[in-house]
Amino acid sequence: MPTRNDDRAWVLLGFCPMLVPATSAVSGLGLALTTCVVMLGSVATLSVVRGAITKAPRSIIVLLVAGGFCACAVSVMRAFAFGLWEHVALYAQIIAVNRLLHTHLLRMVSPLPALRAAADAIVSALMFAGLLVVFGAIREGFGRGTLFAGMELLFGEGAAAWRVELAPDHALALLVTPAGAFLCAGVLLACHRAVTARRRTSHAS
Repeated sequence: MPTRNDDRAWVLLGFCPMLVPATSAVSGLGLALTTCVVMLGSVATLSVVRGAITKAPRSIIVLLVAGGFCACAVSVMRAFAFGLWEHVALYAQIIAVNRLLHTHLLRMVSPLPALRAAADAIVSALMFAGLLVVFGAIREGFGRGTLFAGMELLFGEGAAAWRVELAPDHALALLVTPAGAFLCAGVLLACHRAVTARRRTSHAS
């Protein structure tokens, strides 16, 4: 039987492929917008056709729907934000097979009430998107010493003024490498565990 630790492991594995390209706030935002488009489009489509696919291979249908919307989102990014597309397109295309989001989309074709499953999927997508933006901003701040650099890739040349210089001379370049993504994630998880343990100790006393 799956344990609670197994569930946490699956959640972490679901995040892993998306952590590497989130090296800045703008790359995290691009991935977040792609995630929301895929989830919202998939939820809307599956909610309409769920009654007709109760006996079909649900997982395959969910992958086809999510993959279609993912391809559309990546194509739109290529057309209107080519500079950002060059950085995140390879990773954005695997959003459709992300374990965490795929699990929530499967509920759309399950016996669960449609509204409950849709609300669960949308909330999860928004939380996942918010995490990508925050994670990217943290890596950019500590790894490059800047914040909101490259926003012109999404919002036009005027957004170049949004760049904030923090401490570029003291940045930890390791944090913007693929290995730095998992290092940063490990530090954040350790901090979360420490805070949780302290809260439990305070409540117990």
